[in-house]
Amino acid sequence: MALKCGKAPKVSQTKKLAEKINFKPAETLDEAVTFGKNNLGIQNYRGFETADKDVVNYANEAFVNVSNKMNGNTNLPKYLEFRNFEGGYAATTTDGGIVLNKDFFLNIDRELAGRLSVLEKQGVLIRNMENQIGVSEFIDEAYAKDILKHIERYNKGEISTFKDKMYLYNYFDEALQVGSAPFNSPLKSIKAILNNNEAVKVLNSKGILTDIAQIEKLSPKEQVSLFKKMIKDGNLPVVFGEGAGKNVSPFHAIYHEVGHLNDNIVSGAWLNQTDKQIAGLVSNYAQSAPREFVAETYAKLIVGKKLPDEVLALYKKLNGPTVI
Repeated sequence: MALKCGKAPKVSQTKKLAEKINFKPAETLDEAVTFGKNNLGIQNYRGFETADKDVVNYANEAFVNVSNKMNGNTNLPKYLEFRNFEGGYAATTTDGGIVLNKDFFLNIDRELAGRLSVLEKQGVLIRNMENQIGVSEFIDEAYAKDILKHIERYNKGEISTFKDKMYLYNYFDEALQVGSAPFNSPLKSIKAILNNNEAVKVLNSKGILTDIAQIEKLSPKEQVSLFKKMIKDGNLPVVFGEGAGKNVSPFHAIYHEVGHLNDNIVSGAWLNQTDKQIAGLVSNYAQSAPREFVAETYAKLIVGKKLPDEVLALYKKLNGPTVI
């Protein structure tokens, strides 16, 4: 699951910032706070102690990235707060500000261990009889090697800075998304299989349903079952994640929250399963509600992530913030 974030009331606080802000990590907490106030229009930094300087630098760098991407035309938080809150979220947006979860950020190694555990539970990572970690056979070979490389570097202690660990957290989160996306959006996965004439012949010979009109009438749960049957009983060489792992950002949680500060969508549930399945192509969390889909999509657009056409169309339909 992607970094979870809370819900936010709408605010209107667009302030024209400099088109290009140069960022350099501050040497002290006071310098980091002063930078944010003078360059980003953030009025107040709450709850940060001297030892939290790297967290403030991390957040400021993320805000600078967004502002520069938008040539200074963006909503940024009026305050940044550091405190514990329930729910396990990394960040939340409230009353026009952003709150970072102190427990999450100060225990990033615990969170990384949690991501790896979930990857195993979901079958993306697999342990052999010798307790060695491997990657599911359904994951693209090049991507699988990249995942194992990242795990090896982390286990060797080669990933040590807070920012690098946040990158790794989001990298593992994307690996989880790659492994689960076909099941979050089963209809798209099924259609991809049915576009292969040879695969259709195999499925028909085994009596597995291939009539798309009938398949579209199935519930999402039934579509997932059918997709699994196509792979297993049809013995199809299906792989996921080709080209994945690119444009992963350590700042995803911040970008997501800034997306909330800039969206124009009213809170509510999905009105149809088609749109909800499209949201599943972005992330698990994007499926939870239209507002979260918009914020998740915004965060990926900020870093130049290439997204499917149907995702972009839904983002536009929901009036997602324009990203240059």
